[in-house]
Amino acid sequence: MANKSLINVSKHEDKLRKIIKLNEIGSTIYTDKSSEALSFGCSKSEFIEALKKDIDKTAKDLIDSKDILLSINNGLVMDINSLDNNVESFFGKTYNKIGNKVTLSGVRFFLNEKTFPTKTEIINSIYLNVLNTNKKDLKNLSNALALYETSNEQIKKAVLYPSIVLADELIERIGHISTKFNNYRNTMEFDEKLSFDTTFKRSGITEVIQNSTYINKDGILQCVHTQKSAARKIASKLMNNEFKYIEAVEIDGDGDCEKAYKLIKQIERLKINSTHKFTLKFRKLGNLHARGVFFQSGLIVAEDVRDTSALLHEIAHFIHLSNTNIYNHDFVNYMIAKLRSRINFNNLNVTELEKEAIIKKDAYYTDSKEVIARALEVASLFAFEEGKFIQSTEEFDLIKSREFYAKYEGIYFDFLSFNDETINEMNKLYTLFYDTTYDEILDTNIDNFVKIDTSYSRIEKEKDAYSILKEERKRQEKEKKALFSLVTSSNIELIIQNKGSLTLRELALVIISNISYCGGHNKSMTAANWSYVCNDKSGIVLILLEEMQENLSNKDYIGFLYELKITKLLEGIKTFALAKGFSVSTRMSIKAHIKEHITDSYFFKLKENMRFIFKTPLFFADTNLLNNTEFVTKTIDVHPLVVQHLEEIKLIEKENLIKYFLYFLEKFPKKSIYMSTSSLMLNKRIMKKYLQSLDSINYLARFSGKTFDTEEIVDVLLEKFPESQEYIFERIGDNLKNNYDFMSKHISLNKDLERFIGDEIKYLFTKEESIIQKIDIVVSNEKESITQEADNNTDFEDLIKSSEIVDFTHTETGEILKVFRIKEKISNFKAFNKYVIKKEIAYYSRIANGFIIQNIEKVATVTGSTLYSQELMDLFSSGKLF
Repeated sequence: MANKSLINVSKHEDKLRKIIKLNEIGSTIYTDKSSEALSFGCSKSEFIEALKKDIDKTAKDLIDSKDILLSINNGLVMDINSLDNNVESFFGKTYNKIGNKVTLSGVRFFLNEKTFPTKTEIINSIYLNVLNTNKKDLKNLSNALALYETSNEQIKKAVLYPSIVLADELIERIGHISTKFNNYRNTMEFDEKLSFDTTFKRSGITEVIQNSTYINKDGILQCVHTQKSAARKIASKLMNNEFKYIEAVEIDGDGDCEKAYKLIKQIERLKINSTHKFTLKFRKLGNLHARGVFFQSGLIVAEDVRDTSALLHEIAHFIHLSNTNIYNHDFVNYMIAKLRSRINFNNLNVTELEKEAIIKKDAYYTDSKEVIARALEVASLFAFEEGKFIQSTEEFDLIKSREFYAKYEGIYFDFLSFNDETINEMNKLYTLFYDTTYDEILDTNIDNFVKIDTSYSRIEKEKDAYSILKEERKRQEKEKKALFSLVTSSNIELIIQNKGSLTLRELALVIISNISYCGGHNKSMTAANWSYVCNDKSGIVLILLEEMQENLSNKDYIGFLYELKITKLLEGIKTFALAKGFSVSTRMSIKAHIKEHITDSYFFKLKENMRFIFKTPLFFADTNLLNNTEFVTKTIDVHPLVVQHLEEIKLIEKENLIKYFLYFLEKFPKKSIYMSTSSLMLNKRIMKKYLQSLDSINYLARFSGKTFDTEEIVDVLLEKFPESQEYIFERIGDNLKNNYDFMSKHISLNKDLERFIGDEIKYLFTKEESIIQKIDIVVSNEKESITQEADNNTDFEDLIKSSEIVDFTHTETGEILKVFRIKEKISNFKAFNKYVIKKEIAYYSRIANGFIIQNIEKVATVTGSTLYSQELMDLFSSGKLF
């Protein structure tokens, strides 16, 4: 089929050939802006932003090559201006016959397919195959670095530390690529190099900002200054080719065109040793931390609009790097070697902090390009002092003062101690650079009028309070995402090692409280993707807990775990690391995927640990701490429910376990908790106190039959729940069911309890009107049966008469009861007890240590003549005493 496209395919042929050549030598992506950022000491976040622009430019140029790649037919590259259009010949080492594919900048182009990746797909391939990262991670890294560089908070510095390491890895990678680029470039002849630089020229300061005036040989291309007369003068000179060294000028909007014109005239008085002109820019260079900068690719000399004192330094770069005769000059290279050896970092009259900063940049200060540029500053100073270089007080400083150079003498080659020979050599150097010129200086024909992309903001209406708060919440969330995006299970140990003055506890609490933001993941993903995220978050928490356990004392570690419980941070771990925040079906899918695809996962290890932490952190205490009664009882004071799990911890000694239970029951008598049956039956005192603390009979449902096997325990229950006698008797032990005294006492009050009589004593009970007690007494191995009529025992009244009546407060209800206590020994207690119960006078209570009076009038009848006056008897009779 005929080609219907009207696209000029050959337009981008030269650029594509250069891209292929760069890929062959290992310079797989453009490093213009990123190299520039490194060269001029930009921050790491600025480096990342520059790198992203380089990658975008690389992708753009590959897109420009789309039609050439799609024009391939039958192994030939069609529509290019060459007869040598064989695929293998054209693409060289980047072509792989197997699969018929070309690999450029980490992107594979399959020549059999007539489809072409989008720019986004190309960028993603470059990130993955060249930089071993992805767009999202690089964005997270950029945000993290920006926070790191602008924060003084120790916690942020620690959490963001991996960003520095990752940035350094990228810098090393880009430096390696850039070195290959520069090595290749240095093999070119000057004209070829110029063409190459024009194709791959740098940007940044090289771009034209919106707020500036830009003038070249075509006139004023952009003007922001209201006073245009000076701009017109500059334009006239450029258009008429009257400037010998300058072919274009950019002046910042805050700059003065008239002053710029005067400075240009100062430059034109020099005799600059170069065959080409340069573009002169007066811009704000604050981001570059420099007074001036030279860009070799566009032959641009940029000077800070606020300080011109670095101008001769930058023009020296221009001469050195644009004039091959100068660059290869034996004398120039001799001076570089000589002066480099005189650099003395100890001879700096500055603060220790500034000296440290300078020493860290020793590679920069000893670089040959920087050595020759600083040498020309000193040489220009000597020339100025000798009258060779004229600069009036009304004119602009093109170099710095002697005082400045003396302050930094060590990096200016200890120039104050130069001998005559060296001074003469410096004068010769000045003459070579600034007092030697060519008759004809050529235009470079480099178009540096490249506008910076500008994003215009809309004017919005005034926001209401709700919108402001909403935006603030979004801002805070965005900052947290950036802050914790690099906190991963693979980075967490690096963060711990570089926590600075932070304690491990502070670091752990901050990270765990923000576990939802860790990893910088997307909000919407498949269950399979979430499984890796949850496992990674589990790893972060698990490693932090292990580090805490290893570095803290056991007591402090238990305190830390309780802190996680109190502050509800454990809930966050469950929600975001252990997937509790998902629906049941999604959570099950996540668990299944982890189990199937992630070997030795963090997820299930953390899940097991959390199971014990949620019960009680004391599971992680050692033997000494668990048997430290002071520590455990204080823990019970703050966390009473811990007693529910103490019996599960096998390291606690039995005696101490009993102490802990009793302490809890004494301290919290009315607190309803679950205690295992085995825990309660460790000790009778535990059971008694526990039963006294119950507020509902329903709690007894958990006890099986035969649990309550002492009269004391049963008395506690009967007194607490008098309406539930049968329910209680269902759970008494066989020893009580076969205890005649015990059973007869209670059956005399409630005949319904007869069904609980033990088989061993059933024959002792009859159903006659009077309760007849048959008591077997074994005397001298002879069995004697004695039948006693409780009604006829005349001694009982005397016992009651001799008793003392006292007040008793019911332990649960608080009711004041009357109790009589027998001072004499009761020879037949059973018969006496039956008597007072049958007469409905009283019943015995162990807790009251006496007989609780049921009918005060009957007591009065028996004891009135002995114990009470006639007046009290009258009150007894009237029933008004109580």
